[in-house]
Amino acid sequence: MVALPTAHRNTAQAGGAALSDTGTIDSLPIVFGAFVGERRAGWGSLSPRAMMSETWQITGCSVRGASHYTSGLPNQDAITWRTGERPILAVADGHGSIRHFRSQKGSRLAVEAMASTLESFPATLTDPADPAAVEHVAHAHFRVHLVETWRQMVAEHLAKKPVTEAEWQQLEAAAGPAARFFQQHSPETAYGSTALGVLVTEAYLLFVQLGDGDMLCVDAQGATSRPFERDRRFALNQTTSLCLEEAAEETRVCIWPTPSPTLILIATDGYANSYRTEAAFESIGSEYLQFLRAQGIDQLRAELPTVLEDITRRGSGDDITLGVLYRASA
Repeated sequence: MVALPTAHRNTAQAGGAALSDTGTIDSLPIVFGAFVGERRAGWGSLSPRAMMSETWQITGCSVRGASHYTSGLPNQDAITWRTGERPILAVADGHGSIRHFRSQKGSRLAVEAMASTLESFPATLTDPADPAAVEHVAHAHFRVHLVETWRQMVAEHLAKKPVTEAEWQQLEAAAGPAARFFQQHSPETAYGSTALGVLVTEAYLLFVQLGDGDMLCVDAQGATSRPFERDRRFALNQTTSLCLEEAAEETRVCIWPTPSPTLILIATDGYANSYRTEAAFESIGSEYLQFLRAQGIDQLRAELPTVLEDITRRGSGDDITLGVLYRASA
């Protein structure tokens, strides 16, 4: 039997903060292994037949951080996926600090905004076989529509459920009157969240990321690479966010032409923070691939909650969410 990956012990605390926040959270530093580079559009033509000749299977799981059981915090991660001709997978991590007191809802809105924006993207293209054109349109599309969609969802939620006086008082007691004044003028701050997503089309993979978290692409031989270079600003457990003014400019987009990877893993940062080194974390790619080939997606779906709960308990203590896209016949 092929075993699923387990975590190395880490003493990191749970939670995350937007880059605008002043506080940081202690965590063990991640030691970077060899960087495999950012995959760029233009590395080859986009081939519809090669991409969609196999079936993509999707699953995922989100578990409450072990430390959250002690602190009383809920799970502030979220995940969603859409199957069909063009599969979509999205995860998000609500920040969880006192200033982001509705981030549990914010992360759920974030995955819906990401999925909706990914789903609408192919219709904006006039030439989906031109990598440069796809990348150009993708940057413009996501830097406008992802943040706008999320903020509209936040505004609709606020209209239905305005911030209560009890919530304002709790914020003011913890962060001072200035925090209340600021957030009354920027209410989306309460919902702060990251957002990561991938769209599979006939001709290309489209990766989008705002904030921390990890995307791993695993080829048929088990070699793991990344669509994005890791942002070194996140080393102290801070992150860019949908709630920040510069969110549109911080949105990262990558077009991955064929050949497509065999396996794609998207995780919130509680997963990688459970490992002592970057290389140790990236090794989960080949381990998940071996498991899927030996036992299949249904068995992974059944075992994943237990695996992730064990990793947060022995690792970061943070919420952990993992989304899986597997090209079954590869």
